[in-house]
Amino acid sequence: VSYISSDGLLFSYNINAESDTSVAVFANSSSNTWYTQTVDQITGRLNGNATKSQSLDLTRTDWFQAAQRNSYTTAFLGTSLGGQDNETLIQSVVSLYSKKGVVLLGFPVKTLTDVLHRSNHLHGQELYMWTKDGTVLVRQGSLNASFFISNGSSICFGREPLRSQCIPENCSSSGYEVEIK
Repeated sequence: VSYISSDGLLFSYNINAESDTSVAVFANSSSNTWYTQTVDQITGRLNGNATKSQSLDLTRTDWFQAAQRNSYTTAFLGTSLGGQDNETLIQSVVSLYSKKGVVLLGFPVKTLTDVLHRSNHLHGQELYMWTKDGTVLVRQGSLNASFFISNGSSICFGREPLRSQCIPENCSSSGYEVEIK
């Protein structure tokens, strides 16, 4: 979970379940310096000394700008703030009512994909999950197909070459070739 203000104030709390560690990342708005410090998972208190870490101007990212422009939640795939592994997270960001910052909540893609891979509810069916830009998250089976996204929400895929008639109501669409082996 993270809070990022429009003027650069940052606080982020990350848990890495695999290494059983927690990390806080923080910055004040008077400098462009981020600090990372481990956190005791039981007490929530900071451990040891803070160390300088690589800073980013998050206020210029597409997801921060989208959250500030809109009154709804924006979701995206990105890396965690801080920690050693920078694992990929499914993240959701929403602007504060005052538009002075955003709150960001994420969970590891690996957690979701592990659950879906272990699922025994497919009964011989195949499961695929990918992001709007074509990044494959889950693949169970062998798909050699094209998929289409219409207006950012409707998805259709088939084993024939890309064709827009796959999309109902003649919506504008974009297609991606996907080959998973």
